[in-house]
Amino acid sequence: MQLRERPGPPGPYAAPDEIAPPRPDVSTGGTRYADIEYARVMGFRPLRLDLLLPPAPSGPVPVVVWIHGGAFLFGSRLHGPVTEPACRALIERGVAVAL
Repeated sequence: MQLRERPGPPGPYAAPDEIAPPRPDVSTGGTRYADIEYARVMGFRPLRLDLLLPPAPSGPVPVVVWIHGGAFLFGSRLHGPVTEPACRALIERGVAVAL
Protein backbone atom coordinates (compact mmCIF):
# COMPACT_ATOMS: atom_id res chain seq x y z
CA MET A 1 0.00 0.00 0.00
CA GLN A 2 1.41 3.37 -1.02
CA LEU A 3 0.56 6.42 1.10
CA ARG A 4 -0.21 9.70 -0.62
CA GLU A 5 0.08 13.12 0.90
CA ARG A 6 -3.26 14.72 1.65
CA PRO A 7 -3.90 18.10 0.05
CA GLY A 8 -3.60 20.85 2.62
CA PRO A 9 -3.27 24.59 2.97
CA PRO A 10 -0.84 26.48 0.72
CA GLY A 11 2.83 26.47 1.57
CA PRO A 12 4.27 29.03 4.01
CA TYR A 13 5.62 31.27 1.23
CA ALA A 14 5.83 31.60 -2.53
CA ALA A 15 7.84 29.00 -4.44
CA PRO A 16 10.62 30.30 -6.72
CA ASP A 17 8.52 29.63 -9.83
CA GLU A 18 5.79 31.91 -8.41
CA ILE A 19 8.08 34.96 -8.35
CA ALA A 20 7.73 37.31 -11.31
CA PRO A 21 10.89 38.01 -13.32
CA PRO A 22 12.82 41.16 -12.38
CA ARG A 23 12.34 44.43 -14.23
CA PRO A 24 14.40 47.61 -14.39
CA ASP A 25 13.45 50.14 -11.73
CA VAL A 26 13.61 53.64 -13.20
CA SER A 27 13.24 55.39 -9.83
CA THR A 28 16.45 53.90 -8.39
CA GLY A 29 18.41 52.74 -11.43
CA GLY A 30 18.50 49.18 -10.09
CA THR A 31 16.52 46.01 -10.70
CA ARG A 32 13.20 45.30 -8.95
CA TYR A 33 11.63 41.97 -8.02
CA ALA A 34 8.08 43.13 -7.27
CA ASP A 35 5.48 41.64 -4.92
CA ILE A 36 7.44 38.65 -3.64
CA GLU A 37 5.20 36.74 -1.26
CA TYR A 38 7.33 35.95 1.79
CA ALA A 39 4.61 34.59 4.10
CA ARG A 40 1.13 33.12 3.90
CA VAL A 41 -0.90 33.51 7.05
CA MET A 42 -4.15 31.56 7.25
CA GLY A 43 -7.11 33.95 7.43
CA PHE A 44 -4.99 36.98 6.47
CA ARG A 45 -3.70 38.50 3.26
CA PRO A 46 -0.34 37.30 1.90
CA LEU A 47 2.65 39.32 3.14
CA ARG A 48 4.70 40.74 0.29
CA LEU A 49 7.92 42.65 -0.31
CA ASP A 50 9.80 44.23 -3.19
CA LEU A 51 13.51 43.52 -3.58
CA LEU A 52 15.63 46.24 -5.20
CA LEU A 53 19.08 45.20 -6.40
CA PRO A 54 21.96 47.39 -7.53
CA PRO A 55 22.59 47.31 -11.28
CA ALA A 56 24.76 44.36 -12.35
CA PRO A 57 25.90 43.06 -8.94
CA SER A 58 29.03 40.94 -9.31
CA GLY A 59 28.19 38.74 -6.34
CA PRO A 60 26.45 38.83 -2.99
CA VAL A 61 25.53 42.31 -1.76
CA PRO A 62 24.44 43.61 1.65
CA VAL A 63 20.69 44.11 2.16
CA VAL A 64 18.79 46.74 4.12
CA VAL A 65 15.30 45.71 5.23
CA TRP A 66 13.14 48.83 5.01
CA ILE A 67 10.25 48.84 7.48
CA HIS A 68 7.85 51.68 6.79
CA GLY A 69 6.12 51.80 10.16
CA GLY A 70 2.36 52.00 10.53
CA ALA A 71 2.09 49.27 13.16
CA PHE A 72 0.89 46.83 10.47
CA LEU A 73 -2.40 48.76 10.50
CA PHE A 74 -1.97 51.52 7.92
CA GLY A 75 0.45 52.85 5.36
CA SER A 76 2.30 51.07 2.60
CA ARG A 77 5.78 49.87 1.82
CA LEU A 78 5.50 51.77 -1.48
CA HIS A 79 5.62 55.40 -0.28
CA GLY A 80 7.38 56.66 -3.41
CA PRO A 81 8.34 60.22 -2.38
CA VAL A 82 9.47 59.02 1.04
CA THR A 83 11.38 55.85 0.17
CA GLU A 84 12.76 56.59 -3.32
CA PRO A 85 15.59 58.96 -2.25
CA ALA A 86 16.79 56.58 0.47
CA CYS A 87 16.53 53.54 -1.80
CA ARG A 88 18.35 55.36 -4.61
CA ALA A 89 21.19 56.34 -2.24
CA LEU A 90 21.56 52.74 -1.04
CA ILE A 91 21.40 51.26 -4.56
CA GLU A 92 24.08 53.72 -5.75
CA ARG A 93 26.33 52.42 -2.96
CA GLY A 94 25.82 48.79 -3.96
CA VAL A 95 23.33 47.91 -1.21
CA ALA A 96 20.12 45.97 -1.98
CA VAL A 97 16.87 47.04 -0.34
CA ALA A 98 13.96 44.83 0.71
CA LEU A 99 10.81 46.86 1.24
